[in-house]
Amino acid sequence: MGINESLVITWAMMSVRMTTPILFAALGGLLTSRTGVFNLALEGMMLSGAFFGYYGALTSGSPWMGLLVALLIGILLGLLFAYFSVTLNVNQVITSIGINTVALGLTSYFSRVLLTDSDVIVAPTFKDIVIPGLSDLPIIGPIVFSHSILVYLSILILIIVNWFLFKTTNGLNLRAIGEDATACKTVGINVALYRYLAIIACGALASIGGAYITTVAVNRFLENIVEGRGWIAFAAIIFGRNMPLGVFGACLLFGAATALQMLLQVQGFKIPYRFALMIPYVVTMLTIALIAKKEQIGKVDA
Repeated sequence: MGINESLVITWAMMSVRMTTPILFAALGGLLTSRTGVFNLALEGMMLSGAFFGYYGALTSGSPWMGLLVALLIGILLGLLFAYFSVTLNVNQVITSIGINTVALGLTSYFSRVLLTDSDVIVAPTFKDIVIPGLSDLPIIGPIVFSHSILVYLSILILIIVNWFLFKTTNGLNLRAIGEDATACKTVGINVALYRYLAIIACGALASIGGAYITTVAVNRFLENIVEGRGWIAFAAIIFGRNMPLGVFGACLLFGAATALQMLLQVQGFKIPYRFALMIPYVVTMLTIALIAKKEQIGKVDA
């Protein structure tokens, strides 16, 4: 295997792993978007999942317990968001900013109070699952069949979400609510219940995405470790046109950009360190700009 081929395989493997946390959050945000609720709190939900997933794994000695703790925190945050945005009808943007701000402050505070320097290296993480036979396949084996269980879980959830939205009556109702909630109310669909469930599912998935970072990618928690992935996930929903497969493609694009900046640093390419860090965010901004320009041209043509 040549060095160029080896680098490409490494980049592809890293792309899959970097895509996973974004995909979890984006699928959750997709569900809320389909009900007409725009959840800009994905960043805060991911950050909360990252901290409590890490702390749960650290104190229990099991990454599964950390994942469970993160899941519960995500459900609570989803309930909080739903209560303010659905029951109290508070502006969704204000609610999202509030959750993001509180999450950043509390996780930073808890990390300083509850963690010590000796803690940051002992949290257990999920190990890669090497699938016998399949993982030995040339090229595709290490790229697809040598990851942690959460990577495979994200793909399974993608399939389930796609099936739910387009093959079930409840999925049809959920999509109809996003199109015209008032009309749905007139035919007896419980709009508030659907939105509550969608937002709760979103909180759970986004928190699992955050927990992936601290229970798979690394074994420690740093302040603001999510580093904008929640916002990238929201951009993926827009780029993916609210379609599960489209969202997956967008997440893969952003994951590949993140993997590229990491690979460039590891390989010692002579580019400024901060420039490399900018790559995934530049890709995100350019993608949104292209979408906005396309939509503007479409309106002019219409």
